[in-house]
Amino acid sequence: MRTHVSPLTNKGGGIAPPKSALVILNSPIRQPPSPLFDALWKNAAYRVCADGGANRLHKATRGKDYVPSLIRGDLDSLDDHVRDHYRQLGCVIERESDQNSNDLDKALTAVEREGYKSCCVYGAFGGRFDQEMGCFQALYKWDSRFDELWLYDDQTCAILLPADQNHEIYLVHSKEITDPTVPGEGPTCGLIPLSVPCDSVSTTGLQWNLENQHTAFGGLVSTSNRVVEDKVTVRNSHPLIFTAEVTSGSSCDLT
Repeated sequence: MRTHVSPLTNKGGGIAPPKSALVILNSPIRQPPSPLFDALWKNAAYRVCADGGANRLHKATRGKDYVPSLIRGDLDSLDDHVRDHYRQLGCVIERESDQNSNDLDKALTAVEREGYKSCCVYGAFGGRFDQEMGCFQALYKWDSRFDELWLYDDQTCAILLPADQNHEIYLVHSKEITDPTVPGEGPTCGLIPLSVPCDSVSTTGLQWNLENQHTAFGGLVSTSNRVVEDKVTVRNSHPLIFTAEVTSGSSCDLT
């Protein structure tokens, strides 16, 4: 059994989310940052900006109160004044020029080096499609090296459900959004056979459960499903992406 506990909650039969790292990508961050971003930041013990992600953090926070542990990448996007600002505040800055890995891979290498087995990546969606696909690629590439790897922005989250396992998933907004000012995931969700067709998938805890069903692009794909129980279980023969809507807790979610 593999248990996936939202980094924003303490559900899962008393299982608390592990102390994790946070990677910030070169994607827009609200100004001021959303409650969701704040929660991920505060819950992280180690924070890495992937190259230009430092520019985004600096702009959204006006350079105050949010100081990353590390800025890492080939540094072709990092603004000089941002580099100088964070360096003066004690942030470590590392240049890695390897062109066979992207900035997310470079950041995750640092997270692994520091011994963290759980990591959230913020800014994974909403930008260029090839970069979004690069984030999904990271779920597959790094799965064997992390216990948990979550992708986030202020609207969406995603995790990989590896093949031939029983999975338990615990979200903040399971069943319904009782308080839209509380950041969390769900209840709308999906199971996506991104890499290969999944010959058999069975679920519990969803409004439209699957029972030993085949899912593939061009056939059945479970999108716009809904969580209706505190716990979702999934048994899948092949890898699946579990994705859910995100409530950021920001006032602009309420309009």
